[in-house]
Amino acid sequence: MKKSTRILSRFVLAITGQDLIEYALMAGFVAVAAGAIMPGVAEDIDKIFAKIGHGFCVANAGNNVGAKAVCDIDLANRYRRYEKVGGR
Repeated sequence: MKKSTRILSRFVLAITGQDLIEYALMAGFVAVAAGAIMPGVAEDIDKIFAKIGHGFCVANAGNNVGAKAVCDIDLANRYRRYEKVGGR
């Protein structure tokens, strides 16, 4: 009985994770579509994705201070690019 309960709980958790991924993909699609339709929003959306990417980079770096510094430099370079283009 315990084995079947474990299998069922793994199946339910796998479906829940799949739903979250699908929602994230849909949100990304909506953001890209909004950026294509409204160019003024595109820069703001890019900044949000840059911050999310920075968060993933820092989380992946763990306790490695050098890797976190690389993440910070990458984010700073992205913001410098916005200033050169005349962004906000």
